[in-house]
Amino acid sequence: MTEIESGESSEVVLDGTTIEEDGIFAEGGAAKLLTDYWLVKKQESPTSRPQWSQFEMMDIYTIAPRVIIKDVLKGGEEFRNRYWGTQMTNAFHIDATGKITREYLSDEFTRQGLNLLRMVAQDVRPVRVWGRARFFSHTDHKSFEAAFVPLFNEEGRPTQIVSAFNFEFKYA
Repeated sequence: MTEIESGESSEVVLDGTTIEEDGIFAEGGAAKLLTDYWLVKKQESPTSRPQWSQFEMMDIYTIAPRVIIKDVLKGGEEFRNRYWGTQMTNAFHIDATGKITREYLSDEFTRQGLNLLRMVAQDVRPVRVWGRARFFSHTDHKSFEAAFVPLFNEEGRPTQIVSAFNFEFKYA
């Protein structure tokens, strides 16, 4: 079981992974590139909350196959995949484009996944997730490092979560 590394909560978030709210990445790659892009957008935002209207997929097109974009529904009650990159389909053996969380994860992992996504949506900082992809039964062996970043509307409400995955990640 995994706990949030911020020290503020001990709620299980996503079994088989470690969650860190510092946004410091062991690897470069897609996760770091997304985080660096998000930090630039945060500085450019008048509210210090990167906005969906500022986000341009073409700015990060080199990592697009490793990206997932989720729409925040009903204030974070659920999340729908707006975009699911081709390498995500290859890695997880599922194309979850257009699906809400409970349509492609088991009940246990839906609860854990929603907790993670809600944590990301309510904060204004990158979240690093790394470990083994146990949330899909047939990907237990797949190690990864990922960045999850929130995007907001002009009123400051979270509207999207963008994540990018490194699958070459090695850990002890």
